[in-house]
Amino acid sequence: MVCAAAQAATLSKADKEFMNTVATMDMTGAHQGQLAENRAAKPEVKDFARMLVKDESESYGHLEQVAARTGATIPRGINTGHIPEIRSLENLNGARFDQTFTRNQVSDQQRALAVFKREAKYGENSDVKAYANSMIPVLDNDLKRAQQCAAAK
Repeated sequence: MVCAAAQAATLSKADKEFMNTVATMDMTGAHQGQLAENRAAKPEVKDFARMLVKDESESYGHLEQVAARTGATIPRGINTGHIPEIRSLENLNGARFDQTFTRNQVSDQQRALAVFKREAKYGENSDVKAYANSMIPVLDNDLKRAQQCAAAK
């Protein structure tokens, strides 16, 4: 049996970067969703926010499992003060919050989907690729929900 440190050493730089990027994206998305649950005006935005918190938290949990299997180390926290998307939401409430949050989520989900599709296609580690592939339908659904919320007047 190969030890975890040796497995981590066999991960490509791209696979490691993917895992680190996704960990940060998951924590950022969950934090934004929590803000939206408290500050959004529209019920459909609050519903989307709850779904987002659930999806991002589950994604991070699956990523932790992949990290454990591969011996990789992923970030365990974020500094919300250094994340522009979070800072842009912290002083907003109601309709202005809804507009900014949903606009941010459309671009965030598009970016996430591209990152996951790239890893699913070009990733080298089979565990990491399988994780990326498994999350694409979830991300696609999250993007559609974000677009619906952003389009609603």
